[in-house]
Amino acid sequence: SDASTGTLLASITLTGDFMSGASAAGNVVTKAKNPASTWSAQATTGGIIGYYRIYDSGQTTCHEQGTVTATGGGGDITIDYATVALNRTITITSKTMTAGNAGV
Repeated sequence: SDASTGTLLASITLTGDFMSGASAAGNVVTKAKNPASTWSAQATTGGIIGYYRIYDSGQTTCHEQGTVTATGGGGDITIDYATVALNRTITITSKTMTAGNAGV
C-alpha cells in the first residue's frame, strides 16, 4: 500500500460478520458490506474524506485501501457525506470488495 497522506478524520473498528457472502460471475468474486452491520464513527476532525484503509487488529499492517465517495458516487466505499465537520457522525452506506481470477 502507499504511504498515508492527509489527516485521519475517523476510525471505525469492524467486528463480527462485517462482510456478506460472496457471489461469483465469470472469474470475479464480489463481497458486500453485511446489511446487518453498522459502520459509523464520529469525525475527530473536519475535512474531505479522500480514501480508506483496512488494517489488521494491531493497526500495523494495511490489508486494503481504496476510494471513498458520497452515496451514489461509485467509490469502493460510499458514505453519507464526503465532507465532514468535527464530531459529525460518518456512516458507511456500502462497501464492495471484488477479486479477479476467482476460478483460475
